[in-house]
Amino acid sequence: MLTFNQILHPTDFSDTAAQALDHAVYLARRYDAALHILHVVEVTELYYEADEDLQERLHTRMTELLGSRDLSGLTVTTTIDAGDIAVEGIFDYVAAHDIDLLVVGTHGRRGLRRLFMGSVAAEIARRSTCPVLAVREHDPPPGKLVDAILAPLDLSETSRTALPFAKDLTAQYDSSQLHVLHVFEDLNLPPIYGDLQTSYLPIFPEIRENVLDALKEWTTETEGPTVPLTHAVESGRVLPTIVDYIKHHGIDLVVLTSHGHTGFERFVLGSTAERIMLQAPVPVFLVPAA
Repeated sequence: MLTFNQILHPTDFSDTAAQALDHAVYLARRYDAALHILHVVEVTELYYEADEDLQERLHTRMTELLGSRDLSGLTVTTTIDAGDIAVEGIFDYVAAHDIDLLVVGTHGRRGLRRLFMGSVAAEIARRSTCPVLAVREHDPPPGKLVDAILAPLDLSETSRTALPFAKDLTAQYDSSQLHVLHVFEDLNLPPIYGDLQTSYLPIFPEIRENVLDALKEWTTETEGPTVPLTHAVESGRVLPTIVDYIKHHGIDLVVLTSHGHTGFERFVLGSTAERIMLQAPVPVFLVPAA
């Protein structure tokens, strides 16, 4: 079984960050992990130390945040720090406290300062050496409502890195099902070819069977708890096909590797994985390939 010992939730005190905190609290309980809550205000340390009014406002916000959640039984550390760039302050904290899971909101709002708009959350996920759970505003809450988890695999060894996490999270969230999906990308032929079939799958049905066999073999060989499994092969463009699968199969959480490759489209942050993180209508758990 996987374990997380130190979970960090960076917050900008937005509604989205508060929703991500719900997931951080839930996972801290399930993994018996210490929970760190960090706010980095983007001013110089000298300015912050001289502005007592700012300090008071931030400490009030942090106190209100803590009072709005049931944190009983948890080891909670709160920190307010100052720095020119919030992301750098977050990674300094990660290194100093051996953080092994980051839980972030992907869209913030303008208040004291804007912390998590999509590009910043993507930078956190791109640079992080530990897993990142990205939660968008209005994503489903954690716990019993996470009933189905999706692990998209491009069949590279790198994408396989996410499988142990997907299996363990399926068990930890009391999920009823883990869906393992491969998207076979259609050929992108120009319109001059007319109605010519652009997917290999209807032409060579044995491809689907071979891929299904590979997915089943991978999930069987991957260590982790025994969970109910569904294996699927779809054809189409990767991102819209994954989003459609999420909507049509009641997926509540996506787990995938943040760095990978495929012959058709790379599963790397900056392309597919980043767009899934920002566009999927559910939280996305990103596992660094390393």
